[in-house]
Amino acid sequence: MDIKSIGDFCRAIYRQLKITKGFLTGIIFIFMLTFVFFPGIMDGTNLSFMENNITDNEASWFQLFMLLLFNIGDTIGRTIGGK
Repeated sequence: MDIKSIGDFCRAIYRQLKITKGFLTGIIFIFMLTFVFFPGIMDGTNLSFMENNITDNEASWFQLFMLLLFNIGDTIGRTIGGK
């Protein structure tokens, strides 16, 4: 199908959403929640045993570690879910 206007594009998206019967909508919703909420939740997370002895440099490493942990878990979950 040739998409020549924004209306054609919207009709193509609507057709795909209708064909997948809600699965595509669910995937869009999951990605939206992941990208909207995860960074804020990660930034607000702290572990009680690390509170007293943590410096700014260590806090940035903690956030990097949390992001790495999330991405590893996400990859494993998607791999298992795809099988």
